[in-house]
Amino acid sequence: MQYLDQAPPEAQRSLLQALIKEIIVFEDRIELRMYLGEPDETMPCEVSPENGKSLTESDEALTTQRLVSSGCQKWLPKQDTSRTTQPQYCQLLMRLYKRRRRRLEISIDEPFPEQRPPSIYIPKNVAKEAVRIRDYLINNPDTNQSHIAEEFGVTRARISQLIKINTNLPDNFITNLAGSKDPILLRMFTGKRLLKIASLQSETTRLETIELLMPKHQTL
Repeated sequence: MQYLDQAPPEAQRSLLQALIKEIIVFEDRIELRMYLGEPDETMPCEVSPENGKSLTESDEALTTQRLVSSGCQKWLPKQDTSRTTQPQYCQLLMRLYKRRRRRLEISIDEPFPEQRPPSIYIPKNVAKEAVRIRDYLINNPDTNQSHIAEEFGVTRARISQLIKINTNLPDNFITNLAGSKDPILLRMFTGKRLLKIASLQSETTRLETIELLMPKHQTL
């Protein structure tokens, strides 16, 4: 490398190419491994002055350049004449995975992880709350709605609605619905729908409405 600066400008590029030993391409960098160090052997050079004249500065420079060139030829690699200044291109084939959610997602060379099955949404079981209020009233018959609301952490209006559901709907229907985990049944008999059924005038109408809304695989 110390001779690179001494070479003529037109020869520096060829000398630099000859110094490259190996090119290694990594994922995040490129390494160039080059021939470094001194020549293995030195070439002795003896110059006798002509006609008793001493060497001039130009003669010394020429002699040094010849010595360096002769020594480099023994340890520097030969220039690769197959190299070209034209850019070279390579084509890299990789797998492309894509999936669509809220937006299009793309993954290169790595598949997406398996998706978990969607969880089944189970609606709120209002009948279970009504049964809790009913049992509390049985054990505490002298209590009032304000005390019950404070005990369960809800409003008085909510307690009034749950008492109405317990009073106007059949006990076996409320008990079976409270112990059910069937999402279809719970979606059918929501709190608002139970309150609407409980608001119907006659008991016969309420029973007919429940039987009409009851899924085929369920019984009252």
